[in-house]
Amino acid sequence: MEGPTLTDLHTHILPGLDDGAASLDEAADMAGAALEDGISRLAATPHSLRWAPGVDRAALEAKVQALMQSLAARGLGVAVVPGAEMALISSLPQQIDAGEVVTLNGSRYLLVELPLTGLPPRLEDILFQVRVRGLVPILAHPERSTDLRRDPRLVRRLVQQGVLLQVTAASLEGRFGAGPQGFAGRLLRERLVHVIASDAHDPRGRPPRLTRAQAIAARIVGPEEALALVAINPARILDDLPLEVEPPRPARRWFWRWLTPA
Repeated sequence: MEGPTLTDLHTHILPGLDDGAASLDEAADMAGAALEDGISRLAATPHSLRWAPGVDRAALEAKVQALMQSLAARGLGVAVVPGAEMALISSLPQQIDAGEVVTLNGSRYLLVELPLTGLPPRLEDILFQVRVRGLVPILAHPERSTDLRRDPRLVRRLVQQGVLLQVTAASLEGRFGAGPQGFAGRLLRERLVHVIASDAHDPRGRPPRLTRAQAIAARIVGPEEALALVAINPARILDDLPLEVEPPRPARRWFWRWLTPA
């Protein structure tokens, strides 16, 4: 009996909106790469700070529908759902109140982008304000934040407060360097990761690929948990279902071993 197919909840496949796919042809190539990797569903999550004036939730949903029609015409049977990578800025709660945020597939889950350097002022309060508004924040690529790598206790505290973490597949593969790779491994070992996603931007340099990272994660947390991170958990998020979250394990000193498959 086949297991669940993979779901990628962080991609930049919508063409012409940000630094992701530049055209419908490139988006189709990304969809083809996803299918080859066993991904059957993915979320289109453009950077909110890069949207052109006038782009809103309705416009994003229309663009997703147009992309789906184009992919179907090319015989590419991958499902694309709307979402966004909302910038983690001080006005995010007010954007929620104004109906200006786009959650993942209309669910309670909101993918939020942390800067790679520098933490927003009042970070914990912003995320608290998101949660009291009934949304579940998912921090994108925390392992790539230099400030979070220097303060892993903050990461643990955020998870204990109800924030979910999405680690990027390429980080586990070592494609962003030893720092993000090592920290991603530590987060996995301490059961602080809830989803692995591709953060794909193009079909070649940053493709929608999860299986290599799944294999690396399996060496760290076991095959069952690794499958949950790339299939079960992201599917439940896109279906607006609750996650069964394991409590974090006690922090320990870990010596990172290179686990990238040959």
